[in-house]
Amino acid sequence: IPDLPHGPEAWCTAVKQWEDPAASIGGKALKDWHEEWYTGPMRTVTGVKRNIRKVIAVKFYRLQRDEEVFLEAYPEATRGVKPLFDAIQ
Repeated sequence: IPDLPHGPEAWCTAVKQWEDPAASIGGKALKDWHEEWYTGPMRTVTGVKRNIRKVIAVKFYRLQRDEEVFLEAYPEATRGVKPLFDAIQ
């Protein structure tokens, strides 16, 4: 799973990797990965990265994929993925 960039647009990349096969690896969007790709022995390699993207994407979907509403609810997104992930948790 490619690393996320730093900065205010990193959360957009997380959502894109979650849903776009071209933004991920293995020819599948992260949401469509086979379970064995991110569990068991792969848990520490890909499981954590996949989960961060899943949490951010699901929260974005729950806010009707409205970027303005998302950023209003989670201004931490402008500081990067870690502050955003922590705020969502």
